[in-house]
Amino acid sequence: MDMPLRTYQHFEAGLGRPNLEHLLTFATVTDSDPVGLIAAILLQSPEIAVRAADNKMLSIFLFSVQDFHAAVGERAAGPTAARLIAAFREMFEGLQDELRQGDQAKAWIAARTGRSGRPPGREE
Repeated sequence: MDMPLRTYQHFEAGLGRPNLEHLLTFATVTDSDPVGLIAAILLQSPEIAVRAADNKMLSIFLFSVQDFHAAVGERAAGPTAARLIAAFREMFEGLQDELRQGDQAKAWIAARTGRSGRPPGREE
């Protein structure tokens, strides 16, 4: 990251003031989500950065907001807070349902295959 080791150690430990340039460099070097890193600081939840690192969830969300603003222009100020909350809840509840279904499918398969991923009697 082109910085002294001690500075990096302080950065990684969350000591000192957040530095946007360091966050962006870290995200580039680690191929993680830069918006996830910023959100983790703002929300005081490091888990957010960890969970968004690979799928880039927060960057995708921010780019989607950017696309929305480009598509509707000044009308982007129109939706009420209540409508925005409802829309985001609907989206995230849909994602939760998909994750739950995936977990249920994995459990169903594991129960029938003895967790090996192979049907019973098909040992190698």
